[in-house]
Amino acid sequence: MAAFTLSMLGSIDSLLTSLVADVVTKTRHNSLRELIGQGIGNMVASVFGALPGAGSTVRTLANIQNGGKTRLSGMFCGLSVFVVLVFFGKYARYIPYSVLAGILMVVSSRMADRWSFGLIKRKSTLRDMAIVILVAGTTLFVDLMVAVGLGVVITILLFIKDQITRSVIKNRMLGSDIHSKKVRATDEMECLKKEGNRIVVYQLEGSIFFGTADGLLKEIDLTGAQLFRQLDNQLKDENRHLILSYVAGSEGPHEGKFSSFLKDVGVLDQIGDEKLFEDTDRALEWAEDLLLQLDGANERHDTRRVNIEDMKIFQYLSKSEIASVSKVLNRSSYNAGEIIFKEGDEGNTMFMVSRGCVSILLDIGKGQRKKRVASFSKGVFFGDMAILEEKPRSATAIAEEDTELYGFTKDDFLQLLEETPKIASKIQLGIARELSGRLRSTSDEVRVLEL
Repeated sequence: MAAFTLSMLGSIDSLLTSLVADVVTKTRHNSLRELIGQGIGNMVASVFGALPGAGSTVRTLANIQNGGKTRLSGMFCGLSVFVVLVFFGKYARYIPYSVLAGILMVVSSRMADRWSFGLIKRKSTLRDMAIVILVAGTTLFVDLMVAVGLGVVITILLFIKDQITRSVIKNRMLGSDIHSKKVRATDEMECLKKEGNRIVVYQLEGSIFFGTADGLLKEIDLTGAQLFRQLDNQLKDENRHLILSYVAGSEGPHEGKFSSFLKDVGVLDQIGDEKLFEDTDRALEWAEDLLLQLDGANERHDTRRVNIEDMKIFQYLSKSEIASVSKVLNRSSYNAGEIIFKEGDEGNTMFMVSRGCVSILLDIGKGQRKKRVASFSKGVFFGDMAILEEKPRSATAIAEEDTELYGFTKDDFLQLLEETPKIASKIQLGIARELSGRLRSTSDEVRVLEL
């Protein structure tokens, strides 16, 4: 037990010494390598019956103040002490105590950091400096082990206090202010802006435990001990839904632990797999689809097609003009999961969704996973940059469900522009208006997220 205590104190002393050396020499040490090296040294020392050792702040500062700032200087210092102990130890005992005391006084005075004492006068650092003085005083007048234990207890109490006083709710947003990456028809977007306040997104951050759960419950106007269970039960009674994101399919270690914990306590089984999502975007899309379904603006599984005359891109065209345009449009069908085009493909076609939904995916981490950047529902166009610039596709498009598309190539548009410039201009106006609405929606979301 004594050896373990000395080893632990040695580790703390070594890390503190390294930090002090970093400040003086303006370098950065490797804590892992520091502890491994010290551990190996202590294991070798135990073979010869020696006690565990550690870095010394006094010797380190004396070494640095006399010009030694490299690793070689530390090794030379250790070898020098070894030579003195082995070959000149019997003569060192004749050094007067007054001389050693004088050396210690000079070294200790040089160790004093005037800048740190100035922190006592600042309110923001007064608490931390009070802890430093308390631990240092305990070390000086009581015992080092007592000081270490006191420091650990104070740290734990302060951590709990900070966690309790800090709200776990980082942000609260309404569905009328933020939207999923699914681009919808204009009438559906207007419905979401009008009724979107029925969707509330809470972004949680930090530790959720007995101290912080109370604040979360008050924010959502609920009471109880089992946070998520009670939230789900209460919302079900009010015909509402609790859905969780970053739970299903999470790749990070923290999300995985959180998911396992919720599964072990039965929360995931109670909520249901259909309400667990890998990210907030997918969860928000589910909530929007449900809201549109309840309001009659859209049916989640509606398989009806959107005709050409009902697409907003052609809103400025007359019936005869739409008939002329329909002659140059190419119709194609894709099964759920089928790729429409890949990132890097040559593209010259703009698509309009007649039925189904198309997602645009970007390769992340050199193709290790794909990130959805947008989804396009029926009545919406995508790939419009293909008729404006001659560049490869910047992302991959995939059919989320059985999908039907109308295609409009660049050559067809140029021919239309040459033969019937009035129709082409009206189509361009429809494209510009739709893109303007998307940009405005994005700007509103950025404004909300930055508040």
